[in-house]
Amino acid sequence: MPTQYLMAIAIGPVQEFIATARRSRDLWFGSWLLSQMSKAVAEVIVKRYKKESLIFPASDDPNDLDVGSDFTVVNKIIAVVENPEQLAKEIKTALDTTLETMRQRAYKDIPRDEYFDKDGEDRAIKQVADLKEFFWAAVPLNDYRDSRELVEAMLAARKNTRDFRSTKDWADAVPKSSLDGLRESVIKDKAYDDLSEEELRRRYRVRPGERLCGVGLLKRLGNLREDDSFFSTSHVAALPLLSSLKDDCEPVVKQYIEKLKKHGISETDLNEVPLPPSKKAYPKAFQRNDGHLLFKERLRDYFPGKSQMEKEKRKLAEDALACFNKQAFGQDKEPLAYYALLLADGDRMGAVIDAQPDKDRHRALSLKLSEFAKGVRKIAENEPHHGSLVYSGGDDVLAFLPLHTALDCARALATDFQDKLNEFKDAESKSPTLSVGIAISHHLDPLSDALELARSAEKEAKRVEGKNALCVKVDKRSGEVTTVKGKRGELEERLEYFTLLHIAEAVPDGAAYELRDLAERLKELKDAQQPEAIRILKRKRGGHGQESLDKKVIERLEALVEKVELAELADELIVARLLAAAKEQSGWTVKMAKDKLNEEVEQ
Repeated sequence: MPTQYLMAIAIGPVQEFIATARRSRDLWFGSWLLSQMSKAVAEVIVKRYKKESLIFPASDDPNDLDVGSDFTVVNKIIAVVENPEQLAKEIKTALDTTLETMRQRAYKDIPRDEYFDKDGEDRAIKQVADLKEFFWAAVPLNDYRDSRELVEAMLAARKNTRDFRSTKDWADAVPKSSLDGLRESVIKDKAYDDLSEEELRRRYRVRPGERLCGVGLLKRLGNLREDDSFFSTSHVAALPLLSSLKDDCEPVVKQYIEKLKKHGISETDLNEVPLPPSKKAYPKAFQRNDGHLLFKERLRDYFPGKSQMEKEKRKLAEDALACFNKQAFGQDKEPLAYYALLLADGDRMGAVIDAQPDKDRHRALSLKLSEFAKGVRKIAENEPHHGSLVYSGGDDVLAFLPLHTALDCARALATDFQDKLNEFKDAESKSPTLSVGIAISHHLDPLSDALELARSAEKEAKRVEGKNALCVKVDKRSGEVTTVKGKRGELEERLEYFTLLHIAEAVPDGAAYELRDLAERLKELKDAQQPEAIRILKRKRGGHGQESLDKKVIERLEALVEKVELAELADELIVARLLAAAKEQSGWTVKMAKDKLNEEVEQ
């Protein structure tokens, strides 16, 4: 019988490749491309051996490894094989073929002319071919746990011994890519002098002054599924307000769009929300129009000129928006400018995997992880959360969410994760849990900043003792980032309670800032904080200063002041104010919040 080997494979680059994103589409495509490359690796293994040889990831559905399937394969693969050296050669060939096929499809419609000539294309091809990283290690399969520990250590050592390839084949004395500054631009400088903004966008999906290397062009133009499947950050930020749009407003929407076209915005530039054919637009009345049309500052992007005619057109477009808002929402109001970026990761996964006695049990765990990952899209994107999933592979999730549904979605994901993984334990008989980081960022801020904030939030959640934690970070553009974190159920409960209090006008907005100021002034006198905080809360008035705070509200806040650090409580009230504003835009009223608070008291 041939010797069996346990083989561990890593595909890259990962973090730096995904993070170099100026648009949500860059982010999505970077993740998607890596998944497609990992699928190609998994497919080689399954075809050469059988699906049971694939330990992680694992799937019993052969369609999961098809290009274009919703199944996401993470960049690490573990399998039981018989000839790892020969298999590695086949995998390398499959990776080269997959990457080249994607590049050809992405580049097929680029005009070959003085702006993207043969030299530029040759350089782009070499840059893309030089992109992939492929590491592997294999050990004879004996005791499964010992073999896995050894092969993991060998793979880590191999990854630390990086290959350094020469860049002389594609380097040149031209501007670097605007995405990451790593590789030279392949679009001639004169294109930015000769071509209009619209032509630059149509040909290369670049803005004026934005340079792209061959890999950047692949990110912008590559999409085998041809549905993009991704919302803009402005659209996600607009969703709380859009969700209150009634179905009978469809004629009002059409009237607004026609006015924008009449004032000079082409149908192509209006942008549609990318959706698969099988998915219905949300909300129905807004059809597939992008929510960025509800922001005045985004309308101004269509009229960048300083001529009187441009100014008049811009004014007419803004008037059309004001008219739409009054007809659709009863008043001229803009959406909140903030959206949520959710990043989740499983807790104790390494310990739980270490506790699995053999490959069959490890594969059973992988199957459950795949089941969770495949269900994430439904949770994040469907009713009632209406987000946009970037990726869900293994125990990792990254998704854009509107503010009014972000907490609910985080809870639904964590609950589903625990339900599916409950049968698997670590050495201390503890099952894996899911910790979640949520970054709340301005829709016009650089996407790389939002991604960094989300990673920071996830890391802080993972540092909470016992984990199963939540961390929310709010970057309001001015001032420092506000951070709240804690055990998921406890923090969620407080944030939801404070959100209801804000909507019900049961606490004044200034209370949080007064408590924060108190915590700072008395940080060396902890014993004095609690009585002073209670005194402040008792003299506060709700209902815009017209009503005394309800006795039950004061009692619960007093109890929380005793239990939670005052500075943390103040920050939670501040974060809840923003969440309350989003819920108010989605249709929550003072009465609804008061009724909900009364229900909770009765329970």
